[in-house]
Order: sequence, then structure tokens, then C-alpha cells
Amino acid sequence: MSRDRHVPIPESSSRPSARGKFIVAAVFLAVICAFYFFDLMAYLSLDMLKANRDKFLSFTEEHYAQAVLLFILIYIAQTAFSLPGATLLTLMGGFLFGTLLAALYVNIGATTGATLAFLAARYLFRDWVEQRVGDRLAAFQAGFARNAFLYLLTLRLVPIFPFFVVNLLSGLTRISVGTYVAATALGIIPGSLAYTFAGRQLGTINSLAELASPRLLLAFTVLGLLFLMPVVYAHVASDAAHPGKLALQYWLFYTYNDWNNLHEGDWEMIQLLFDAASAEEALGEEPVSVGYSQHEGAEGADWHDEKLELVDGRRPVVYPAAGSHANFFDPALHVGSSGEQGVGCDDTRGPHLEVEPKVITIPSEASAASAALPWLTYEGRWGELQEAFFNGPTGPNMKDQWT
Repeated sequence: MSRDRHVPIPESSSRPSARGKFIVAAVFLAVICAFYFFDLMAYLSLDMLKANRDKFLSFTEEHYAQAVLLFILIYIAQTAFSLPGATLLTLMGGFLFGTLLAALYVNIGATTGATLAFLAARYLFRDWVEQRVGDRLAAFQAGFARNAFLYLLTLRLVPIFPFFVVNLLSGLTRISVGTYVAATALGIIPGSLAYTFAGRQLGTINSLAELASPRLLLAFTVLGLLFLMPVVYAHVASDAAHPGKLALQYWLFYTYNDWNNLHEGDWEMIQLLFDAASAEEALGEEPVSVGYSQHEGAEGADWHDEKLELVDGRRPVVYPAAGSHANFFDPALHVGSSGEQGVGCDDTRGPHLEVEPKVITIPSEASAASAALPWLTYEGRWGELQEAFFNGPTGPNMKDQWT
């Protein structure tokens, strides 16, 4: 059969030529230099939009198809060449086309432009990266390839890195073009809707006093909520000294501990204990007990204990203390006087915000876990080195509870 035949391909045809790379790089460099040389950034401002909004609206009403095409092409160019102005373009789209249609046009333009930037980065730099550090990145590349859609979707939904940086760095990985396009198109939908909605409201502003309008405040509230997407890492642990027991741990990371002991980084953990020998067996049972980490110690409760608050009878409610992030079963002022309890007061009285974090499951096999989440192998401190308990903490893999 034809699929069993091997047709050799000359090496020159399977690798980008130096001339081709030079042309692509020259085009990108020329466009970026022209953008700044001709000071095109001056045309991308809120004042410009407000001063010319009637002209933009008139042109859009008279030449709608052309306006849509021009908007998408400009958005593609801005994204492909990693130029500034995406936020204003999105707000302008919302003003001109309405929230939903503008979000659609933004999605087409941004996804197409991001894909072009991704392909350019891959064409220009991936071979160079593979040749020089390919061996050291092998585990990361394998893990990213297996979970590429989830990783990229998370980066799009939670903008830890600038949009253009994700475009370029993704080109250096082994993610497929199809996966990249799908994750990008899906991941930018919430942000596109929020910004185009805000743009629709911005179109009605004639003075600074209007910034306090309820609809505009709602628009920016939606924008702010995009960043409230916490992540917890689920880890299944067992102990040879306790056969027939299985623990499901949820690890949470906070960037700063603002309590009696101030330090960068703070790892906390919630644990559910099962009378089960395997994860498959545990899925058919309810937990026996739970444990909440608190400073150097923990507080436990039986699954049917009255102090354990459950949502839908299966999801434990946790009250983290302000600043210390120690976990408690109830909203109250908790006084501690030891290393296990904490020396001082843990305040969980609120005000409270109900959060349902995204769960990322850590593979049980060690090599698969380190490939999927390379930071798991880090054995240092998650924060600066200080004296005594002002140290940044060690990570989950360095805790006794991890195994």
C-alpha cells in the first residue's frame, strides 16, 4: 500500500532556507520600524477615537462590508507584527459593530494574526532552539505536546504573559497548528466579549462624569473578573505504612504571605482521605475524612462532622485566613499560640468571595508529572531566603505529605 512506501525527501526541502528566513525577518523588521518611524501610535488613542467617532460611524453605516474587512485586516496586521493597540482596536470594534459582532470580527482577526506570528516564530527560530537546547527541553516539549490545548487555553484565559509573547513562544514548541488555532480562538472569546462590551459603552462617553455610569462600571467589572481564575493542583498520594488508604490533595499557591511572618510565596493544601487502594476504587466511595493545612499543622474532620460545610454534599467549603491563608472550617477569629496553630490571630470572618477554582490533575507517575509540570521538580524555596519563618516555603514535592 502507498502508506508503507518510503520516499526520501531532500534535506533542503524539509528545512527553511536561509534566504527565506532573511526575507521573513526583513518584512517583520520593516513593518515594525515603519510603525514607529511614522509614529502611527499617535493614531491609536482614546482621544482619537472620541474625536473621530462620528466619521467612523458614518463610514461603517455607508460601507459596512468594507469597514468589517478593513477592521479585520488591520487587526490581523497588528497581531501578526506584535504591534501595540489591540485594546483600542477591540474597544473601537465594540463601538462600531456592537458587542457580539465585534467579538466575532476580533476573534477572526486576532486568531489569524496570532497564527501568522506563531508560524513566523516557528519558521525563523524553532530549528535554532532545537539544535542548541533541544535535549534539555525534551521533557518540557513532550509534556507540552500532550497537554498543549489545555496549557495554551489557560494562557489565553489567564493573561500571565502578554498576548504577543504567547504567540511567539508557542512557535518554539511542538504544538500543532490546529491545536494552536483552536485553543487561541476559544481562549480569547471571554476577553473579546468583555472589551467589545466596554467599547460599546465607551462610545456614549462625552465627559469624564459619564465614567461612573452603571453600564460602564459593569463593563470594567467584567474585565476585572477575567483575572479571578485561581488554579489548584490535584495530587493522589498513598503511604506504604497505611495500606488501603488513599489521599486526594489539592495544593494552592499564594504569591505573598502577609501575616505575622511576611514572606514571598505560600503553599497550602486540602486533603481528602479515602478507604481505597486505588483511585478507581475511590471514585465509587465518599471520603472518610478531610484535613485543612494550618501553618505548621492541620485541622481534620470526619466527612459527616457537623463542622464540615459541604456544597451539593460533596465539595468541602474552605475559609482561608486573611494574610496567612491558613485553612479553617468556619468564619471566625481563630487564636493560635504554637507553631502548629500559628502565633497570633487568623481571621476568616470575611468579607467573603465564593470561588470555584480550576483543577489541574498532576499525573501519578513521577516522570509524567515532571514532564507535564516541570516546576514540580524544583527543590528550592518559593520566595526569597530570609531568617527563620520569614523564608519563602518549599514546594509540595518537598513536603512529607506528598508521598
